[in-house]
Amino acid sequence: MKGAGLDLLRAGIWLLIISMIILFSTGGFSEFIYRGF
Repeated sequence: MKGAGLDLLRAGIWLLIISMIILFSTGGFSEFIYRGF
C-alpha cells in the first residue's frame, strides 16, 4: 500500500515537471499565469 502511494506521488511529480517544461518551451507560461491570476 505504501509502495503504491509512493509510485503515485512520483508519477504526479513527474507530470508536474513535464507540464512545466512544456509550458516554458512553448512560451505560453506567462499567458497561463495571467489567466490563472
